[in-house]
Amino acid sequence: MSDEGPNFEEPDDLLAKLTGWQKDADAHWSTWKNEARNDYDFVAGRQWAEEAIAEMEEQNRIPVTFNRIETTIDAVSGAEIMGRQEVTYLPRTVEDTGVTDVLSQGAQWLRQGCDAEDEESESCRDTLICGIGATETRVSYDEEPDGQIVIERCDPIQFTWDPSSRKANFADARYLIREIPMSRDQAEEEFGDRGLGLVAATSQRQPTVVDPQVRYKNGEEDQGSENEVKVCEFQWFDTYTVNRIEHPVTGQEAEVDDEALEKAMAEMPGVELNPVRQKRRRYWKAFLVAGEVRDKTEIEAGQFTYKFITGKRDRNKGTYYGLVRPMKDPQRFANKFFSSMLEQFIKGAKGGVMAEEGAVADQRQFENSWAQTDAITWVPNGSLSQNRIQEKPNQPLSPALPPMLEFSVSSIRDVTGVNLELLGMADRQQPGVLEHQRKQAAYGILSAFFNAFRRYRKIQGRLMLKMMQLYLPPDQLVRIVGEDGEAKYVPLALSEDAQEYDVIVDEAPSSPNQKERVFAILTQFQGMLGEASPDIIAELVKYSPLPASLSEKIVKILMTPPQPDPMAEKAAQVGMAQMEQSVRKTASEATKNEAQAQQSDAEAAKELTEAM
Repeated sequence: MSDEGPNFEEPDDLLAKLTGWQKDADAHWSTWKNEARNDYDFVAGRQWAEEAIAEMEEQNRIPVTFNRIETTIDAVSGAEIMGRQEVTYLPRTVEDTGVTDVLSQGAQWLRQGCDAEDEESESCRDTLICGIGATETRVSYDEEPDGQIVIERCDPIQFTWDPSSRKANFADARYLIREIPMSRDQAEEEFGDRGLGLVAATSQRQPTVVDPQVRYKNGEEDQGSENEVKVCEFQWFDTYTVNRIEHPVTGQEAEVDDEALEKAMAEMPGVELNPVRQKRRRYWKAFLVAGEVRDKTEIEAGQFTYKFITGKRDRNKGTYYGLVRPMKDPQRFANKFFSSMLEQFIKGAKGGVMAEEGAVADQRQFENSWAQTDAITWVPNGSLSQNRIQEKPNQPLSPALPPMLEFSVSSIRDVTGVNLELLGMADRQQPGVLEHQRKQAAYGILSAFFNAFRRYRKIQGRLMLKMMQLYLPPDQLVRIVGEDGEAKYVPLALSEDAQEYDVIVDEAPSSPNQKERVFAILTQFQGMLGEASPDIIAELVKYSPLPASLSEKIVKILMTPPQPDPMAEKAAQVGMAQMEQSVRKTASEATKNEAQAQQSDAEAAKELTEAM
């Protein structure tokens, strides 16, 4: 009985399906891609349009830019880094408790080896900027001959997704496409002699050949370097139907297709198999190169190897956006406002003069000496008394400008909900409790992003568990910390039903923010912890702000059983020997006294007998 799903797609049918998906996805996501590039420009400080800069420079005006968007993005991204979360695997049965401990610490050890936390933080920053972040989980053989599971951040602008997807993090997307920029040499090395056909691909579709340092204008991409191409990677899933039946003899369940079911029913007439029809998914990936489908393979992990983080959803357009979109207009307003104020200040009269033509005898001497405070400016008699020379009236700045200036600056952060406390710029005296509450309020406004981060880690944790099961060798050693606080290497043995373990996301004890919060709470219970067992104290030390190396040493000391004192042990042995000698001496004296008493009794009895 086979559980293999059908695969009836012909190459031409598959090519038509992939190119159709590509056309639909490009039409849906092209506007978002242009907006995302503009979002990255705003964060990098390029906030004026090229036409506006050219116009202002022609008028001798200064395009002022005070980049406050980057500060806001840095603050929220820093909050994510300071409060990083980790994936923990929980068992569904009591018997698997020990296995899940090894799985959790093994996954942490593997993630540390590929700097997964840093890569994911970069993806979280992408989400805050443009609304989508992406990572890839794959097996790399570049450094490890047996393979190494790595998690890498990917550029979200390289992707397009199923336009019908509606769930956060593209959890319900049927397919995704990534356009990978490659040099011709790299493409030919990747696809062998078949890569020579890439020359013909450059004229098929404009996005096929681009420069990685893409420059755009009016929503269109330039062609870029002719030595670089884009290879499109597709990942998708197909559904097929299976029949779940129970074997009438062994009682074991099996999944078979319709043909195998008919065969089984023919071989066992009169036996009711009672099949249950269910849908299954099979995941595939392939490359579209030079108009041909290359290297179509099944994804063994049973899910997309690319995982995504999505920000706030634009329901009408079916796209996502981050914090930069609402900050753009206030930032433009502030830049325009600063530039206008600077122009007014520069062009305002400062020591200018109005003079009649005959009021000055030597105009050159008058012009050179008028602006000099330590020079004498000579004019003909009567020019000053007749007011033939007058200073230009100075136009003072409007009193409404300072509040408008404050409004333009505060609006940049107000539209996002990021307050001064979260930015660390609250220049006022206030209780620490109040400042903490205001920070928590800002986190509540940004909860849509942090919830997406948490959901991503759960989804990625399931993929990591499957990758560990598929690609790690049975004798793979991982570093774990035992109950005694000592690090050791143990084999990571995964059972076949490892994917059935529950995946939860918890705050990492290594998070400095959480350490300070927990340690502040523990100080309130210091009186109650005086009689706590070493196990409890060792667990609490992990949450202290102490350095990790010192924490490990303290935990090791607490969990190490006390060693006996050699001198005390020797003294105890001497004392025991003296006690035994005293006991023997006392027993000997008691025996001697008893013998003497028996002798005395015998002599008394003898004397009594003789007397009679």
